[in-house]
This record gives sequence, C-alpha cells and structure tokens, in this order.
Amino acid sequence: MSPTKRIAVDGGGVWVVRSASPTVYFVDLNDMLLLRQPASHTTAEQLRGPFDGSWVPLTSVISWDVEGVEHGVLRVGARHRYDTDPDPNGVGDYRWWLQRMATEIDSVPPELRPIGAALDIADYARPLVRYAAEEHGRDARGDNI
Repeated sequence: MSPTKRIAVDGGGVWVVRSASPTVYFVDLNDMLLLRQPASHTTAEQLRGPFDGSWVPLTSVISWDVEGVEHGVLRVGARHRYDTDPDPNGVGDYRWWLQRMATEIDSVPPELRPIGAALDIADYARPLVRYAAEEHGRDARGDNI
C-alpha cells in the first residue's frame, strides 16, 4: 500500500481531488475557494447542484475515514466535506458537498487552474437535480422545474 497523500489546508496551493466519480473538485488553498466540476458526459445517477462550475468561497474542509476525522486536511483514502459560503456578504445559507473517497490528489500549476463560470447568486434557488430528471423537466424530488 502506498503512503497516504496528505495536504494541510493552511499549506496553500491549488489541488484537484479525484474519486471514483467523474466529478472532480478543485481546491484553491491560496484564496480558499472550491470549484466542483461534474463531468461533461453525464449519467442518470450523477447529481448537479447549485454553483457547479463556479469558484465559491471555501470556509472549511473535513476529512474522515477509518483512521478518524481531521479538520483542515485533504487526504487520499478519505472522504471530504467541503463547507462553502457562496454569498459571504448576503443572507444566503452556507452550502456543503460530500465527496466520495479521494483516490488521487494532484497539484494544479497556475496556468492550468480552471477559470470557472461567473458566480450566480440566483443559483441559491436552483434545486439539486439529476441530469436525466432535469432533461424531463423534473427535479430530484419529481417536482416540475
């Protein structure tokens, strides 16, 4: 077994965190930002949520696995919860994403850092949807959208 790769949040840098899912998470620890990027090819089981493809302010990272829970650390072999505040000067709620177990964490050179879409605060009103359900005009609960 290879050693666990461990990145301290206060260590800076830009990182891409991959799992068994085609969705990847870009974590900019210099500016404390998160960009969740679903794959361009989608399946009925993938979820798309508000602010996907946009950099949002990252307030904390929590990693956990059989070894325990660690705040402020990214680890291969752990699941990560990313807490975000897409509208830090507004009245919107905090958001969070729970990633599948990380299989790979790689540094991203500055010239390859994704630009991301413009942050649209109106996304607060957009529900979490399944791609296939969205194609039929319904959200994940089956309500019309």
